[in-house]
Amino acid sequence: MSLATVTAEDFEQNVGSDFKFRVEVPEGVQAPALKLVSVRRVGVAVDGRRQPFSILFEEDRASPLPQSIYPLAHDGLGDLDIFIVPLSQVGVRCTYEAVFT
Repeated sequence: MSLATVTAEDFEQNVGSDFKFRVEVPEGVQAPALKLVSVRRVGVAVDGRRQPFSILFEEDRASPLPQSIYPLAHDGLGDLDIFIVPLSQVGVRCTYEAVFT
């Protein structure tokens, strides 16, 4: 699946699942992951384009990842390079948002 064609519905079907960072890890070690916690539809579809939406991820981390594009892999959606922005940190729980227009 590509970022150009992915929809809010694609993500809604996967709330609660993990998006793993595409990194090399030693055998037996689990790759770090972001958990998809919600999908929010915003605005309306215009000129045959998809309806804009945002998704929220959470993870436990000592300090939030910087705003950037991250290579992520999902069992159902495949490999996606997603631009995420840190929103908050409470204790070690970090929340990130990605917006699709």
